[in-house]
This record gives sequence, C-alpha cells and structure tokens, in this order.
Amino acid sequence: MFPYIDANHWPVQPFRLLVPVAILVGYLIGVRRLKGQCIPRERVSELALLVTLGGLLGAHLLKLVYVPGAFGAALSHPWLLFAIGNGLASFGAFVGATAAVLIFFRHRSGTPWFIYSDAGAFAVPFAWAVGRLGCYLIHDHPGLRTNSWLGVKYPGGTRFDLGLLEMLFLLLLGCVFLLLDRRKRPRGFYCITFLLSYGSFRWGLDQLHVDPPRYFGWSVDQITSSIMILAGIMCFIGTMRHKETHVHE
Repeated sequence: MFPYIDANHWPVQPFRLLVPVAILVGYLIGVRRLKGQCIPRERVSELALLVTLGGLLGAHLLKLVYVPGAFGAALSHPWLLFAIGNGLASFGAFVGATAAVLIFFRHRSGTPWFIYSDAGAFAVPFAWAVGRLGCYLIHDHPGLRTNSWLGVKYPGGTRFDLGLLEMLFLLLLGCVFLLLDRRKRPRGFYCITFLLSYGSFRWGLDQLHVDPPRYFGWSVDQITSSIMILAGIMCFIGTMRHKETHVHE
C-alpha cells in the first residue's frame, strides 16, 4: 500500500508548485517533438500560450459542474467565478485547451492539425503525471475504501487515491509512448491513442468515486470520458480521410 503524505504543513502547497512545472514539462516535450517540422518557434510558443490559458480557464470554470447547483449560485453571485482557491477540473482543462487549439487553427491555418496534436498528445502523459503527483500529495481525490495494494493509508482507513492511480496510469502510458516511438508512426497516432486510452481509463476510474455528481443518470466523468472517446474515433476517421485524399491525388 502507498503511504498517506500529509502536506498540509509544507511551506508551499505542492499542487500549486507542480502545476507550473507540469506546464513547463509539456511545453519542452512538445517543442522537441515539433523540431524538424518546419514550424516557426514563435508559432509553437503562441499555441502553447493559448493552450495554457485556455486549459487553466476551462479547468477553473468547469469545476463548477462537479458541484450540483454551483452554476445557479454563480449566476446569483458572479464573484464565485473568480474564486481560484478551490480546485481545478481536469476535464475542464482539456475542454479549454481544445477550444484554444480551435481558435488557433482558425486564424493560423496552413499546417495539418495532427502535426501539432501528435506533439501535444505525446507530451500530455508526462506533464499531466506531474500535476497528478500534486493531487496525490494533497489527497483531493479520495476514492472508495479498499484492501488493494494500490490503496493509500488514509487516517480513517485505506482508500483508493484517484490522483495517485491516474498518475501511475499516465506514467505507464508515457512509457508505452516512448517504446512505440522507436518506430515511425502514422500521423495522428499519438493523439488518437491518447484520447481513446485516457478516455477509457477515466471511465473505469469513475467507478471508484464516492457518490459522484450525476446529470440525467450519468456522472460528469462518464459524460466527459465518452466525449473524449468519441473525439478519438472522429480523429481516426479524419486521418483516414486525409490519407485517402492524398492517395487519390
């Protein structure tokens, strides 16, 4: 079993420290992946900035969906939208980052989307794992009680720590990506693989939540996981159509 690390008395909250580290790790890996693609460094930096801002904004705003009635309260008290000290939503970060990417390509066309998306998707497991380490250290995602060796010895009894489990999954996925990268892969491969694998993992991880909020019988993570899996399927179809177009040209 994993130990329960009490970081409440640390001088700096580890999550707040590790989030910028995660962003930096993702940026450096993404830039390295884009080398040799004839893409100006300025354009890469512009996209990285948009993705970072969009991701943080989405993570901040969409955390409200995890609290039933929060949007209604925010309409009555708009200042709640500016309260930044009560967590972030991971799927909200993906939504915000995706919106930023769409805005970028609307105004900066000319480069196939999958060149950027593959670089980003390859970097995400490593960067996201750093962020989830912060989640584990502050234990903000306690799961069901368990006797599994993957459990964490919480003060009130052993539980799954969903931040820890996701960190372990992301590290494993990153190792798989490194192994797969020994050979040249089709364009769009890492983007599609990440969307399908991470979406499927989060669907399964949702089963370990303690009474997650639901809308129309579906939990928030089930809804967002399904959207991510659907996006992966659509990206796969898009790459196949792109390939067929070039074959017939």
